[in-house]
Amino acid sequence: MKNIEFLVHRHGIANAKSDLVNSFMKIACKLVEDKINDDGGFAGMQVVIHYEGIEGSIKEVDKVAKKTLEAMEEHPNVFFMHGSSDSKINDKILETIDLNTNLYLSAFDAKQDIHSNHPQFFNLSRTDRDARCFILSKLLEKYDDKTRVIFLHDGVRIALHEKKIYITTV
Repeated sequence: MKNIEFLVHRHGIANAKSDLVNSFMKIACKLVEDKINDDGGFAGMQVVIHYEGIEGSIKEVDKVAKKTLEAMEEHPNVFFMHGSSDSKINDKILETIDLNTNLYLSAFDAKQDIHSNHPQFFNLSRTDRDARCFILSKLLEKYDDKTRVIFLHDGVRIALHEKKIYITTV
């Protein structure tokens, strides 16, 4: 393995080619990929982030799951993949993918115990901001001031909570 590949996807798009958020996501993924690689990569390997806009609404569970799986087939070396923002689509994808060859990050617990207990299935349950800031402050306590930490979050500036983080780490 010469690089580590990620698949980032977003569904609920009427037209993937003209969607403004879709265009932004492609650019954002490329910026993150470049930054990680400029800083030495992930575990010493270069990173490739594939972004796919998936047409179809959350009501079209089978269609969206099928298109997401097709995106994975287009990029057979993807190891990291995040789950859908919809639990039904998530479950449909999990019925098909091989967790022995993919690391799956999900905001929901898997419907089937076979997936929830798999060592490559990660449930990233949602927590409130105060809990995230507390956990972040505890993680940062383990590193010295020279260590660079990149924190990927849900799009809300963590700087809004900087005082809470700073107070608990000093």
